[in-house]
Amino acid sequence: MGNPTASVLQREATITQDDNASALQLILGLARTPAWVGGIGAMAVGFLLQAAALATGPISAVQPILIVELSFTLLLAAAVFHRRLHRREWDAVAGMSIGLAVLLEALRPSGGAMLKGHRWGCGC
Repeated sequence: MGNPTASVLQREATITQDDNASALQLILGLARTPAWVGGIGAMAVGFLLQAAALATGPISAVQPILIVELSFTLLLAAAVFHRRLHRREWDAVAGMSIGLAVLLEALRPSGGAMLKGHRWGCGC
């Protein structure tokens, strides 16, 4: 949930910024905004969690979880910005979730076997 939280927090922070500000003023203004700083922190946590997941599990199991973050971002943004999702948004969330579940079930991904004596970057 790190990346969806980061996206929503950073979007919330940018809404309050002056549209006529220079790039430097915008960056300095965002740096003083708790939501923006929280978004940067959430992004860092998300990256660390992704790295931990990839270190302990196969990419074929981890990557689909990252794809579902799109749905989480939409749902979280709707809650934070007090917006009601329309039918097409709910259909998109459901379609992507169901499609991903069907794909994973059909493919049944699993980790590969390490070739004896073979390492990345080594032709031996």
